[in-house]
Amino acid sequence: LGPTGVELQPLSPEHRAIDRIEIDYTPGQRPKKWLAFLDDCFKDDDDAEQKKLFIQEFWGACLTGVVTDYQRGVIMLGVGKNGKSTLIEVMTASFPSDTVKTIPPQEMDQEYRRAELASARLNTTSELPEADILASESIKGIISGDKMSGRFPYQPLFAFHPHAGHIYGANNMPSVRDNTDGFYRRWVVLGFNTAIPKAKQIQRYSKTLIKMELAAIIAWALEGAVRLQAQGDY
Repeated sequence: LGPTGVELQPLSPEHRAIDRIEIDYTPGQRPKKWLAFLDDCFKDDDDAEQKKLFIQEFWGACLTGVVTDYQRGVIMLGVGKNGKSTLIEVMTASFPSDTVKTIPPQEMDQEYRRAELASARLNTTSELPEADILASESIKGIISGDKMSGRFPYQPLFAFHPHAGHIYGANNMPSVRDNTDGFYRRWVVLGFNTAIPKAKQIQRYSKTLIKMELAAIIAWALEGAVRLQAQGDY
């Protein structure tokens, strides 16, 4: 992601890239099934377009490694058959598997769990635990990309800057002891208020979307990263 948008460059050791996504990137592809799926998720919401634009921008920021610059985590809130799990499964498939972690906020004060985030680009769970969130200081620093320490079992501490995006599904909001603006401003809560009609419910629809449209979905997400960069915020 360059100053004018997505730039295609020949692969070079100078990029210091250690991960790759096995797709053919073609700018401007339209993932029609994916966009129709999002329409179904938010069809009854007055802010449907804003939600779809935000998802596109957040996803693109995660893919391009700049998500911590914008200091937001995401909670997708809603009960049952509303598309949250499908969105998470498709988003997860757009990243190399070893860069995706499943660490809930309730465990971010643990050194071993924090260490896993050193190599992560995406951290997500389809169902957020309803236990109280106690480690608010660690969470704020992790979402903002602040320098912190972690360690693996039987290994020494090491310092790193986290650069993963955090997106969780939840039926209910967990309790938190930190009621400051510094905590709450780091979260975007997306309401998934519409149950997908039974006639449109397809078992493991995420597999169909991944098989047929993953490259186009990634191209769509990168458009969001370009727009986010131009705007300066979601």
